[in-house]
Amino acid sequence: GKAVRISQKGVLAVDVLAASVSENAGAAATQVTFTRSNASTAIPVTLNLTSSDTTEATVPATATIAAGQTSVTIDLTAVDDAILDGTQNVVITASATDFFNGTDSVAVTDHETVTIAIVADAFAENAGAAVTTATITRSNTDNSSALTVTPISGDITEATVPTSVIIP
Repeated sequence: GKAVRISQKGVLAVDVLAASVSENAGAAATQVTFTRSNASTAIPVTLNLTSSDTTEATVPATATIAAGQTSVTIDLTAVDDAILDGTQNVVITASATDFFNGTDSVAVTDHETVTIAIVADAFAENAGAAVTTATITRSNTDNSSALTVTPISGDITEATVPTSVIIP
């Protein structure tokens, strides 16, 4: 007869403490706990850690769950990319030999801004086209590439705006 060997894999769970962090939070923006289950704790387990977007958030390449322990907690570093790119979702993954991978995500919020200043704070309804001007400014951002902004009028029956503006 044939012998059948049944191998049981452990399970890795990943828990990012904060649901979101600001990209300018830097080192220790939040913590991540990695937990092993369905496996012996008699020996240490080295975890391979990855971030799905290292331009937004990073973790160390490895972390070790010590013998006798079920978990390890590490710091997640937020990365300020100086680009106005909105909130980015980043997936943190842990893998190890003889374990099923674990994942969790964190939303990295942008801190770059776009501001608008309108010259006239009031004008006559029948004043016509180009009755005032507005200045759109980007701040805290990488100015090496153009940025397209989509202004929106709160009431197009009273005031219209261009469909888009390019800041060079």
